[in-house]
Amino acid sequence: MSESLNKKEYILNLLKEPILYIIIFCIFIQVQIYNTIPEYVITNDTSTYVQDFQGSIRSGKLDSRRTPVYPYIVKIIKKIGGDENLYKNIVIFQKILFIITLILFYFTIKLVTKNKIISTIISIIFGICPYIIFWNIMILTEAVSLFEIVLLSFLTIKYLKKPNNVIAGCIGILILAMIMTRPQYIYLLPIYILFWILKFAFDRKDEKKQIIIGIISCLICGIILLIYCSIMKYQHGEFSITAVSYINNTVTAIDSDLYKRAENKEMVKIVDETISGKSRGSASWEALNILTGKYSVNEIKQFANQSLKKDSKYFEYMFNKTLNLEESSIGTVGYVNVKEQFSKINYNNLACLLLPINFAFVYIMVIVGIAYLLWKLIKFKKIDWIVAFFTLLIFANLFTLIVGAPYESQRLFLPSIVSVLLMLGLIISKIKTTEIAEGEKKVKTNKDNTWLYKLFIEKTNDTKIQFFRYLFVGGFAAIVNIGSLYVFKEFLNIYYLVANVLGFVLGLITNYLLSKLLVFAKEKKMNGIIEFTTYAIIGVVGLGLDTFFIWIFTEKFKLYYMISKIISTALVFIWNFFGRKALYIIADKIIKDK
Repeated sequence: MSESLNKKEYILNLLKEPILYIIIFCIFIQVQIYNTIPEYVITNDTSTYVQDFQGSIRSGKLDSRRTPVYPYIVKIIKKIGGDENLYKNIVIFQKILFIITLILFYFTIKLVTKNKIISTIISIIFGICPYIIFWNIMILTEAVSLFEIVLLSFLTIKYLKKPNNVIAGCIGILILAMIMTRPQYIYLLPIYILFWILKFAFDRKDEKKQIIIGIISCLICGIILLIYCSIMKYQHGEFSITAVSYINNTVTAIDSDLYKRAENKEMVKIVDETISGKSRGSASWEALNILTGKYSVNEIKQFANQSLKKDSKYFEYMFNKTLNLEESSIGTVGYVNVKEQFSKINYNNLACLLLPINFAFVYIMVIVGIAYLLWKLIKFKKIDWIVAFFTLLIFANLFTLIVGAPYESQRLFLPSIVSVLLMLGLIISKIKTTEIAEGEKKVKTNKDNTWLYKLFIEKTNDTKIQFFRYLFVGGFAAIVNIGSLYVFKEFLNIYYLVANVLGFVLGLITNYLLSKLLVFAKEKKMNGIIEFTTYAIIGVVGLGLDTFFIWIFTEKFKLYYMISKIISTALVFIWNFFGRKALYIIADKIIKDK
């Protein structure tokens, strides 16, 4: 009997966990996006991972252009599924890996915020963003590297919450694997060495053993990398992790017109003739290929190094390129050719929109993070390690873009999306709380007597204040609802009434979570499942009204469907608020009668 009760309790707890519903919703949206794009995408780099890779870890032979992690994953997939459907099998693996990444991301953000609502919203953003999902169909390292950065974030936050010997040792191993996946992650090694040094300076009494293990782990990672670079020098004549950096440097020199500063005027002349009258990008690669056919690697490296002297012109170009993202910066997304039946979609334009937004958030997060850390250090003589971790990670990624001569910014910048979203969740959770920790003592903020506090923050069951707050909550939910309708209809080409149902459900969930947090927080508590089920019934009635109104205004009055939606949203808004308020009044009466 007790065993069956335990099973029932386990199932109920599982149903209460948002991650289950996040996965279902995100998979549904992902499938809609996958239906609009090819099964897999082959880029110029694909063959170097799949067919041309010459490395062999067992025999000590290193590939000059590619690190081994992704090619060995491809080899394992080939061993299991064979050659016939290799690209499809790689994409299936990457799609499954992304679901695992999403689950891991949810538990990471939950560790950071300790708030299911914030964790749910941020996880959904991560799970349905086309800019992130695209990489699952690319035969490139990005899907694997995204999983690795989420795993690193999870382990680091887990350690900061509760120091552990095993986690401290695993961090260095994971960093090595990440660098062997994408050499751009090299910046992680000095960051974590600095992290352990600071931990030793501030927290060595409590964590001495763990800190020593962490330092040793990072040092082992560094020694292995030095050995790897030494073997590269012996086998390929270049002390580096890969030879790709000189290729990117050369393309950047040509793109920026800085190549004209090189001393080899014959090479400058070849580039001038090749790119004359052509748009940069493909012309730059064409020039590189011609140079590669005529000159040695060392000569091309020298040409690139002379062009990209670290002076004001170089930094001005790199900084402007980082700030002013144009379609040429999107690069790899250009390989995604939308299927004919979805010709209205322009993912390149969408990427051009999302990438600058992400960059804007990066600058904001770095400034906010540094300001908060300084305030915390000056006022409380303490370091907020989680904020410090995210701030340093985001800044380091940004720094590599400015000084690292990237050709495709969006590829190098992908890892920062994880840190930006986690940092955003952390900031929201810190704004939400009304208590500030000062050592072991908690000092409650004196906001109880301010009208702003009473109007926006204080828990209340005053109907007028609740309705006022519901205007904001409903407005935000309406943006989610209407925005989702537009995306589903225009980008995913779903019939407008079906798209309306999907958008309404997403808006309903947003409304429910924010209402519970901000509007009805002081109302009588009910069983979570019963409460949501009852609210869902209210929502279903609202959905019926919403669908009816949008159909009437669109089909009978011949209004544009988005205008119909706005009118319908305003009409259904009243029903949703008073239906929800009535729910709590009934619940209050039932509780009193008991």
